Amino acid sequence: MSIVFLYPSTRVAQGGIKVVYNQAAIINMMNGQLAANVLHPFNPEFSCTWFNHGAITQKNLELGPTHDFVMIPDFWAVPHARLLHNLGVQYRIYVRGGYIIGQFNNNNSEERDAAYQNAALILTISDDTVECITMAFQESADKVYRIHYSVNPDKFIASPNKENIICYMPRRMKDHSQLVTLFLTKKYLCIG
Repeated sequence: MSIVFLYPSTRVAQGGIKVVYNQAAIINMMNGQLAANVLHPFNPEFSCTWFNHGAITQKNLELGPTHDFVMIPDFWAVPHARLLHNLGVQYRIYVRGGYIIGQFNNNNSEERDAAYQNAALILTISDDTVECITMAFQESADKVYRIHYSVNPDKFIASPNKENIICYMPRRMKDHSQLVTLFLTKKYLCIG
């Protein structure tokens, strides 16, 4: 059995592609009955060079219904899910955040709903996102699983002095960011 992670080919540093490459490499290091590789469907010859990894990249577009299952990032659920479903290839959707699931292919809600309904599993990394997915796709609630990342303490050392810092990422939770900006502006105007 082989896990095939679909992901765009990008030459710039992005966390999502690094996570996928690392997960594929870890699965292969386990020497079990599963193998894993990364497939860049629009550029199969591509392999990330901006960081060291042990991932194997798949250089062809062949997928087998009996021996492959595919991990699709949420932003590619439509139309990749439809294609895989029609080919009889099982797939899982990897959801990065609960507040962005409606941003992708919002004009085709039927196709998006079918993508989630036909998925064998829907994976995510937070309890909050699990709640968002089960609220949006109630018929698929039994397929939603939270996975836990682990941190290598030899590579990541947390500071003992934690600071409360507000971080602004305009591409993530834009509505919430706009509200925080509004609240802070109003508070600043009242104080100043």
